[in-house]
Amino acid sequence: MGMVEVIWKIGIPSDESHATALLGAHWKTVTDNQYSCDSMLIRSDLHNSTKMTFIPRGFPVQKPGFVKDEWHITTSFRNGNEFITAHGYTAGKGNYNVHRTTVTCPFPAPITTANPDGSRVWPSEPLEPKYTRRMYHESYLDSLICK
Repeated sequence: MGMVEVIWKIGIPSDESHATALLGAHWKTVTDNQYSCDSMLIRSDLHNSTKMTFIPRGFPVQKPGFVKDEWHITTSFRNGNEFITAHGYTAGKGNYNVHRTTVTCPFPAPITTANPDGSRVWPSEPLEPKYTRRMYHESYLDSLICK
């Protein structure tokens, strides 16, 4: 077990218990899909919509935009120069106990991958000031997972 870089693409919640629960939900989503990673990107707090731009086989959707979804968080995790994005689903608003995860694409993407609007999914270096980088020990992250 070692250290894991965590990049908060969203602001770290000011309430410590909220931030800890959110960090645990993201880590659970990562470990349910791949036990170890070099870096984890916290992309969202709990939300109940998903942005649709492509259907699973890679074809654009006819009307891109947000669609209703179950409550979940969105996280990405990296090994080397590739990352995978996953959703961690919970029982509802305010519940950070991840009970199911889905991977948005089963194949890792290069960290240089851009969104349809041209922005990068994984932040480039040097990290912009709006993002926060923290290092956490895997054993600490494991202790945050709701059992």
